[in-house]
Order: sequence, then C-alpha cells, then structure tokens
Amino acid sequence: MRLPFIILFLGWLAKQWTLSRGQYPKPSISMIPSHEIFLGEQLSIYCDSPYPNSQQTFQLWHEENQQRWIMNAIAVNRGIFTIPSAQEAHAGKYSCQYCFSSRRCSPWSDHISITITELVYQKPSISVSPSEVVTLGERVTIYCKSEGLQNAEFTLQKRTYFNTYGTMMIKMGEIQFPIVTVDSSGAGIYWCRYCLKSESAFYQRCSNYSDRVSINLTGYWTSKPFIQMMPSEEISPDSNVTIECQGPRNDLTFVLLKSNKATVSKKTGLGKNSTKFHISRVTSEDEGNYTCHYSITNEFIWSVPSDPVELLLTDKSTIPIAIWASIAAGLLLLVLLLFLIAFALHRKRKKSSTFMKNAQPMNTPLEPDTKTEPDEVSYAVLNHNSLRTRQVVDTDNVSESCTYASVAQN
Repeated sequence: MRLPFIILFLGWLAKQWTLSRGQYPKPSISMIPSHEIFLGEQLSIYCDSPYPNSQQTFQLWHEENQQRWIMNAIAVNRGIFTIPSAQEAHAGKYSCQYCFSSRRCSPWSDHISITITELVYQKPSISVSPSEVVTLGERVTIYCKSEGLQNAEFTLQKRTYFNTYGTMMIKMGEIQFPIVTVDSSGAGIYWCRYCLKSESAFYQRCSNYSDRVSINLTGYWTSKPFIQMMPSEEISPDSNVTIECQGPRNDLTFVLLKSNKATVSKKTGLGKNSTKFHISRVTSEDEGNYTCHYSITNEFIWSVPSDPVELLLTDKSTIPIAIWASIAAGLLLLVLLLFLIAFALHRKRKKSSTFMKNAQPMNTPLEPDTKTEPDEVSYAVLNHNSLRTRQVVDTDNVSESCTYASVAQN
C-alpha cells in the first residue's frame, strides 16, 4: 500500500521542483474547425495546459501580425480564443503559452497554420472515364476541368478522408488524376476544386467544390443476384412498377442500375435477403434496362450484375388514332349515305316532274280553212275539257260529245 503512495508523492515533488525552477511543459494548441477555414467563418483556437485547477493566464501569438491576445482562466486548464469572422488578416501561424505569473510562464507551443479560403470562382466540372462502374483492376481516370484559368492548383478529395489525393498544375484548363488500377481502396466518392494563391501563403482564392462522382467496383462478389419486375408486360404510362432484387444471403445493400448507371440503393430488412424498388407513375424517361448489384460491407464494392429486365411502356398513342380513324370512317359512311339518299330523292322528283309534264293535254288551236268559199257554212269542233285540268277517265265507258256551230260569213 505504501509503494503507490510513495510514487504519487515523488511525482508531486518533482512537479513542484520543476515549477519552483520555472520549467513548465509547453501547452498543446488546436483549432475548430480543423480542416479548412472559409472567409467569414467563426474560428476557435484552444490552448491547453497540463495543470488543472490553477489560476492561469493564456497568451495567443500571431506571428505574421506580431499580435498577442491574452485571456485569464480560473480553475481551468484551457484558454479559448474565438475569432467571430475570419478575415485575410487572421491568416498565418499561431502559438500559445500559459503563465502563473509574469515570470512563471511555459514555453511557446508548437505552431498551427490557419489558411483562409475565399470562394470566388465557379465550380469545375468533373467526370470519370471510362465509367463510374468499373471491374476489379480496370484503369480509371478522373477529369477536373475549369474555364479560362491558368496556373491554378487542383485538389482531388475523397469522401470521409479530407486528405488530398493528388495535386497537379493545370494544363489547358483540364487536369487528370489517373487511378491506374481500381481495387477496394479506390472505390468511393470524389470531388475536386481549384485554387489560386495570393501574395500571402496563408490566403487563397478558390472555386466552389465540383459535383460528386463515384467509382463503384463491380464483380467483387461473384454470386449473381436475382431480379424481377412486376408487372413485367403491358406497362402503361402513369402506372406503378416494382422491381425486386434478391441476394444469396441476408442483410445486404442492393443498388439498382439503369443503363449501367446507379439510380438508388436500399438495404434489406433485418434477416431478409431481398428488397423492392418502387417506381411510381412511370413515364418514358423510366424506360430502359435495369440490373441490380448487392454489397456486403463497403457500399462502393458490388457483386456481379443480375440479368437485365426491360421496362417498356405500352404505346397508348395508337388507341386515340384508332378511335379517330373509326370516327372518320363512320362520318365518311354517313356522308355517303346522305348523298345516296339525296340523289335518290332528286331522281324521284325528276321522274315525277316528267310524268306530270307528259300528262298535260295538248291544246290544238283552231285553224280556219283558208280555202273557204263565200256563203259557205263552216263547222268547228269545240273541246270543252281543254279549259280545265284533264282528268284520267275510262275512254271505253264515256262517249264523246260534240257541239256543232254554224258560222255564217257575209
């Protein structure tokens, strides 16, 4: 029991002897955020001493501006220096120390560098060649491109690491980051940007980050997944489609690809080996060949692809055309029928008119005999029925009547 007490006592005695001689260990220094400071962003610098529960004074030194900040801390071993809005003047190297009195101070800490980044340029474009979905060992190149800027420095970054993958000087507005052979370490999400250095080594003007591209390694797991689509035939626009993927084991993550491009990923339910992807109100943009892959641990490392299924919409545009064609044919038949009826009525009226014309009596004018002799008597036959409409009568039963007139010529 005495040995641990003796060790603690000797440690305390050594510390007191060190303090009495004015020899203190240097503090540690850190900042938040730690990876990058943007113009106008809040910044905090921490200075930590190894002596808690002591009244201490912390000092922060800015080497470029030869400026010192001082703060007092009671019963804590940390000094916090906050910069509400980081500006170009705040960029540079910083160190700190703690003091118990004006003559009892620690050595200065190590330096930390604060680089202020101002986002002033448009984001570059980024692409992957030959494809974002590659097989194991295939060569891939990532292209980062800007417009009209020379002597810019490009930085390619990978998700979750924040470390620079590669830095090269720009040539003709485009930079290449070759990944010679893709393996499990090369799969992931990448993005890039470019920066131009200013006169200060700790201040840079940069572009916004590019869009994200992913490199997905396929064929790592050799068991082929199963895929099916419901319904599989006669899919009409605005209907709902379900694509189901099934793997060789439980608790997988499936990714659905359309035309070899990833669309969406989804985990299976607990203890299940399949999942369903729902496509609501399908349109022509959803048409194409679909395949699925599964991953076990790393979401960017996939199995071999399933067999493809094709989503093809039924062409409903032919239905209205058929309807209009039927309507047009019906109208044409109706017009033709009306024409035939009109033609028949016209012929009937024409025949009736001809019959009535032929049925009218012939009025024979009375012509006097030009060769009459004086003092002769002339006789004329008068037909009284010629002055009224002639009626059709039976000529066999009606006898003709004649009226004789005597004409005297003086």
